[in-house]
Amino acid sequence: MTGWLLQEIEIEGFRGINNENAPLVLKFKTDKVNSISAPNGVGKSSIFDALTYALTGRVPKLEDLPAAEAGSSYYLNKFHSGGIGTIKLTLVPDLGGNSRTITVARAADGSRTSSCSDGADAEAALAELNREFVLLDAETFQNFISRAPLDRGRSFAGLLGLASYSALRQGLQSISNTRAFNNHFGDAGHKTARSGAERRVAQHRQAVTADYLALVKEPIADVASTKAAHDRAHSSLAQIALLADHCKGKLFKEIDVDACTTAIKDAEAGPDRQKLAQIIQQEGAWNLLVSDQPDSGAVDRLKQLARKRDLALAGTKGDLLRQLYELGEKITGDDAWNNKNLCPACDNHGDTSILAALREKLDHYTAVEAAAEELSIAWAGDGWPALANLEQKVLAEGETNRFKAVDATISERSLTETEVDALAERLSIIRVRAKEAQDALANEHEALSASLPPSLVAVTETVEAARRLQRSWVQLEEAEAELGLETTWAERTARLKGFLDKACTLFSTAESDAGVRRLAAVEPLCQTLFAAIMHEPVVPALKKRAGTEELSISLSKFFSLNGGSAQALLSESFRNAFSASVYLAAAKLYGGAPKFLVLDDITSSFDAGHQYHLVEVIRTQFARPVVPTGPQVILLSHDTLLEKLFNKNVTSGGWWHQRLQGTARTAVLPQNNAVDKVGDRTRDFLNAGRVDDAAPYIRQYLEFRLEEVAQRCRIPVPLDLAFNENKQLAQGYLDAIDAAVELNRKAGTIVLDAAQQASLSTHVATITGNYLAHWGTGSAHSFSAGALLGVMSAIDAYADCFRFSDPPGSPPRYYKSLGQRT
Repeated sequence: MTGWLLQEIEIEGFRGINNENAPLVLKFKTDKVNSISAPNGVGKSSIFDALTYALTGRVPKLEDLPAAEAGSSYYLNKFHSGGIGTIKLTLVPDLGGNSRTITVARAADGSRTSSCSDGADAEAALAELNREFVLLDAETFQNFISRAPLDRGRSFAGLLGLASYSALRQGLQSISNTRAFNNHFGDAGHKTARSGAERRVAQHRQAVTADYLALVKEPIADVASTKAAHDRAHSSLAQIALLADHCKGKLFKEIDVDACTTAIKDAEAGPDRQKLAQIIQQEGAWNLLVSDQPDSGAVDRLKQLARKRDLALAGTKGDLLRQLYELGEKITGDDAWNNKNLCPACDNHGDTSILAALREKLDHYTAVEAAAEELSIAWAGDGWPALANLEQKVLAEGETNRFKAVDATISERSLTETEVDALAERLSIIRVRAKEAQDALANEHEALSASLPPSLVAVTETVEAARRLQRSWVQLEEAEAELGLETTWAERTARLKGFLDKACTLFSTAESDAGVRRLAAVEPLCQTLFAAIMHEPVVPALKKRAGTEELSISLSKFFSLNGGSAQALLSESFRNAFSASVYLAAAKLYGGAPKFLVLDDITSSFDAGHQYHLVEVIRTQFARPVVPTGPQVILLSHDTLLEKLFNKNVTSGGWWHQRLQGTARTAVLPQNNAVDKVGDRTRDFLNAGRVDDAAPYIRQYLEFRLEEVAQRCRIPVPLDLAFNENKQLAQGYLDAIDAAVELNRKAGTIVLDAAQQASLSTHVATITGNYLAHWGTGSAHSFSAGALLGVMSAIDAYADCFRFSDPPGSPPRYYKSLGQRT
């Protein structure tokens, strides 16, 4: 796998970096530890935000702001007129090869575009670099300790290079979740359809049994096969002389019963026979309608289920709140929402998990859905939908078909217990009316049968029985086909669900085992790094229970105590050292494609001694060049004391330091060993007459020039200059340099030539008389642009007094010291 090092970043118009038409360009050494220091508010964090956006597509601290604050509108610099933020990352392979530049741009409407100089998929390349350890700040460290074990475990998976496996595991858990699975495949609707099909199959089988007995005069159970039953039914009709021709050469289901009825009518003319046939058909239809209704226990079952749903519904608060709960669960359940106790709707912070509370509320809605599903299945399975047909037959004038209305909405609105009671009363009325209609037909049937020849009655009844049997067999085949489809669907989804459950279990176990194995390698290195940072008898421990995603942190040793809670016992600096050790150990062992780390203010909670230890651990045990196979480290800091350490490390040859100066309104400029960019920018402002914009840079330019002279010429300065943050820093350097020059002059060791020594006082007079003397009073802004340009020239000329060209005409360089030329 190709590893990538960060060679350069270019930023314009993003967050606190305006730099319109003059992007901030930071070059990094791939074979050194890199550091960037800047006062607060200059743009250091904006660099971190730009990298975060490039790699992840979002800046969490903006996205997590309350909606009223419109966090997304602060991605772009408010003073940049172009309305677009641009970030360019130049990357080089760690094993050598051609560099690639990835450009990411964000427009004012929030749209993002990206491209790669070598034609590769830019987003895929950035996603490859998006690992948990690449961009680290103090908040990330603190969150690692304070997170819930499950969230910490998922974050830790990213550290170990198992982020894609963790995501796949979560995906499998999501799709194998019974509720989600059933909702996706419409399980409730299929169960209802299958229940209805089962009932119809049973009903039509019963009808076939009755109609077969009426036609053939023997039980269908005595017949060996369905084909034999069809043959016996055919024979029963074919034996009647009047019907033989209509049956010849046809299967039973192909016999035209209407033609048979016409043949009987032609042979035995008379309105009474025709009316008898109609009555027999009507009786058959009524018998079918009456038989197709719920049994005696159906009302109680439906009522119990409706009561269960009513109780579950009482625990909910309407669909609008449900939508709110679901959205809240989606937000707080996302890994990007680190604080599970913070409500995304009102920004209130509770003592317990908002996510857990939302899921508990949604469980009530789930219970309602489950009860409604049971009720819908019982409605179909017990035959309630068929009552709509029976009710339609007995409707009185002005009445509506209540069972039809309920059946149309049962899957959406369900039923209350009160509504079931009303339906039960309605069912009683329908049954009474149906019984009255059946009794009237039976009486008429009996009267007509008595007035007609028995043979005619028998033939008519036989033909109508054949008609009913034909219909019942067709309906049975249709119901069996529907039931077969539903059964097949149920079997297939059950197999799929079983596969997903098994795959989820197997993959979860494998992912957890991989995490445990990698954790076993990380823990000892983590303990070694922690000991090198803190130098105290405290030993951190990491525990990952097999089969779970959870990662627990504890202490193997805390001074004289064995074991203990890391959250309860460790102070902030110890907690951050614990987190730093975990991240550094994981990055060292399982780095993957990104071979660089950007650390933003990770030392802010450490005292001075432990800051030094952490930096030394990074320099000597973790990063390039001391560890040749280690990652490239980029440190961002606003700490003055650390900046002195960074500057000192530059002389070791394995460190590269830059300082930022500027403002979010104008521009952020980098400073390393040469400060020409700040000088050029300041002169541009002055040449344009923008004195207010230029004035703050002059002091910064002066301080860096003086610091550069002191460092390069090894001029000793008072210790308090390292901690001095007031406006007398430049004067302090001038005094120290003047004292060193005077000392070497009196000792006769001064290497500055006579002209340089003579020029010093002239340039100092310009700097102090025309600028520094007024800076402390705040009146420096009253200078004209020309006067300040003179100060800038004096600063450069003063620094040149400590440089020489050898041979003449070559680029000037600083004296090694005031007493030694080279």
